[in-house]
Amino acid sequence: MMNERILLIKHGALGDIIQGFDAFDSLRKGCPDAHISLLTTKPYEKLMKSSNWFDEVLIDQRATAWNIFQTLRLKSLLRMGWDKIIDLQCSKRTANYARLVSKGTRWFGIAPNATDFMPDFTGITNRQRMLTAVCMAGATEIEPDLLRRAESIGVDGDSYDENELDIMATELKDLCNSNGLPDLSEKIEMLLTYIMFPNIALPFFKELDI
Repeated sequence: MMNERILLIKHGALGDIIQGFDAFDSLRKGCPDAHISLLTTKPYEKLMKSSNWFDEVLIDQRATAWNIFQTLRLKSLLRMGWDKIIDLQCSKRTANYARLVSKGTRWFGIAPNATDFMPDFTGITNRQRMLTAVCMAGATEIEPDLLRRAESIGVDGDSYDENELDIMATELKDLCNSNGLPDLSEKIEMLLTYIMFPNIALPFFKELDI
């Protein structure tokens, strides 16, 4: 029996990629024998290749529909015998991609012709939304990496709130805006990523010369 082939779609941006780490890890651990590929954009290629979550990382040029060559390339890519395609981007662009897949491929997302519709995620954090999506496709939800890191340095796990960092970033952004200062939330997000995931984040930061 051939191993299951799964394609995950996540173009960016950096904050969304970071919040998807637990979903990526959960999918890998829940489907250890599957061939799992990621369709993303060029800025995140090295970061994702170094993560060991994916068997291959594919680059979406995000070309216009008028670019016939890239459109045909994308159509061919989406018909590479995938058993499941998990759309974590859930954009108008990726909804159009759902129309290009082969018959029999399960599409997890919000596209009108999806075979497996995601639930209403109103009020749900981005991290939890992506975790729920991959669990629908067979992933096993893992304990959050941030929680494991916190407990390893003696922080009480019972006091951990997965929304805390999102709230802090929003408050920081509002504070910067109200005082006419540059938005520093993305830089802080990068720093937190390096602290929590140094092995996979360092190559990305070196590439950006951060």
